[in-house]
Amino acid sequence: MEKEPFVRKYVSSDADAVRSICIETANPTFKKNKKVLECVPIIYNDYFTQQEPENIFVLDNGDGKAVGYILCSADYNKFIKKNRDIYLRRVAKTYFPSCSVLILYLMQMRKMKKYPVHLHIDILSEYQHIGYGSELINTLCEHLKKSGCSHLSVCGINRNSSAYRFYKKCGFYEFYDCGFNNALLTKKL
Repeated sequence: MEKEPFVRKYVSSDADAVRSICIETANPTFKKNKKVLECVPIIYNDYFTQQEPENIFVLDNGDGKAVGYILCSADYNKFIKKNRDIYLRRVAKTYFPSCSVLILYLMQMRKMKKYPVHLHIDILSEYQHIGYGSELINTLCEHLKKSGCSHLSVCGINRNSSAYRFYKKCGFYEFYDCGFNNALLTKKL
């Protein structure tokens, strides 16, 4: 009998699986260069698992293996400082040209100062489009409400993407136009 996937709190033993999911679900543009792809989890994963693991939930396949995750930073100032002081250096050592990706990301974060609690969500393709993304969002929202947060945000979402439609369906709305058909979105908790 196949076990049903479920959402649970992240534990440190999930770190490698979460990092692998980050790489596997990366933007196809990043996958064109092996060195760029090595930087993806440094930019979009390592801060969260190393600095704010309490704000991570995983989709467990029913056998203890993470097949998706949602992670967020609830501490804007710590996020900016640690990325400048630690993760930018790691990216530079791995593949210096990828520093521009992290710098652009941090610049977008400045626009989010009004709604600084932001997320990343990634789910392996075979678990997508069956409601687990919404379940992860709802679980994180409940966790953040209990922590006293008022909004949850996401940055740099292209208006023509399925991600944009997903966030809109989950109750997010635009609060900043990034240009190039990208927007910052937020949701009131």
